[in-house]
Amino acid sequence: MKQLTILMLLGLILGSGAFAQIPDLVQTDGIKYPIHQNNLGKSTFMEGNIPLDQYKESDFLNTYELSQVSNLNFRVFMDNSITNYMHRLAPELTEDALNEQGGDYWSIYLFDRFKAKWGKNARNEGRYQFRVEMRPYVKLPKNSEALVGNLIAAGELNLSIKPQKITAAQIAVQPIAENSGFEKSEARYDEQKIKQLNKEIARQGFKEITSIVVLKDGKLLLEEYFNHADRNTLHDTRSVGKSFTSLLMGMAIQDGYIKSEAQTLGAFYDLKKNANYAPEKEQVQLKDLLTMSSAFK
Repeated sequence: MKQLTILMLLGLILGSGAFAQIPDLVQTDGIKYPIHQNNLGKSTFMEGNIPLDQYKESDFLNTYELSQVSNLNFRVFMDNSITNYMHRLAPELTEDALNEQGGDYWSIYLFDRFKAKWGKNARNEGRYQFRVEMRPYVKLPKNSEALVGNLIAAGELNLSIKPQKITAAQIAVQPIAENSGFEKSEARYDEQKIKQLNKEIARQGFKEITSIVVLKDGKLLLEEYFNHADRNTLHDTRSVGKSFTSLLMGMAIQDGYIKSEAQTLGAFYDLKKNANYAPEKEQVQLKDLLTMSSAFK
């Protein structure tokens, strides 16, 4: 059995100082559940994300079969807050200084990155012992090295990875269902290329693809769904929406509906009628909105 260890360093890129057993900087919410008290210092594994108030020791996983659609999660039971662990490493820093800096997102999402890639050295079929260790750290401002604290929590899980089986149904071009709202296109396309694409999606060469829809001359040419999605699946499009908004703004300027991206909100709206009016809001430009630099949340 191969050993995989992931070391999660939780901390802030800030300050320096020697470790010492000093009083806590902040008061924690305390330990509210027996499962927390009984498992201090442990990293536990579970299927999905079970709320803490519903989490039971019978949910703890000791073995797990990892696949492309796995939903492996873990929960750590600590006896203190990350802020206090950090404070012990850099006692000269204030609570405000720690809070203002925020967290290190490479630490927070390190486990998700591991899952997304199955672990760089763990993609092949086999059995593995997966161990998670968590320690606080403070990165020195003028030094590449970091101060690393004592072990906060650790846990192990026996993982098995089986070879992926891709079926003919996953590769085949999906038929277009009725009632799409579009007329079906009779145009021809290279089905083999679509099958190659489907195979790559099935083996997660292209990750987390949920849908591919192609319209040609206003008619529906291709409609395929993957990873448990369908026509009714909602998507968090995030920055994709920004891209289309800026494209439409350019078209509106070109067609004369809007003079320029330098126009202000005051040219379009009587903002004095709105709650929380301020003269500065009238001077916000369209380009400020497009670049998410308007100062609005």
